[in-house]
Amino acid sequence: MYSPSDIINQKLILDNDSLDPSRKAMLFENLHILVNYCHTQECLRRTILEYFGETGASDNCGNCCNCT
Repeated sequence: MYSPSDIINQKLILDNDSLDPSRKAMLFENLHILVNYCHTQECLRRTILEYFGETGASDNCGNCCNCT
């Protein structure tokens, strides 16, 4: 996701695809999660761990670009 137009293009691709409605909803949700990840000011490591249902340190990692 390099620009807002990339998000629009992905939405258009999903809208024009003849997928099962439940699968399409899941893909839109995943796109939403990815966009939120790209714009978050929180620790990226913690965000990824939370996405996969894991817990890490509640503090910032000190290694990702948002923490440094």
